[in-house]
Amino acid sequence: GSHCPEAAYFGAMTLGESLLKVLRLKGLRAQVEFLPPIDSQGMARRDLARATEAAIGAAFVPHDTARLTVGWGER
Repeated sequence: GSHCPEAAYFGAMTLGESLLKVLRLKGLRAQVEFLPPIDSQGMARRDLARATEAAIGAAFVPHDTARLTVGWGER
């Protein structure tokens, strides 16, 4: 498949908004990969967010050389 920027979840978008956007897309195929759990005991919310972003980034292998790089709170 190819990259589908319309399915991106980023910035101030809520999970609900993202899901509605994805559900409206025709012919979208997705691959879901479950990563090992992150031990969040005693972590602040922002630290957990950073650890989660790092784990996803490390597991992400783009299908082409054009990689979408969006940081927290950016569009």
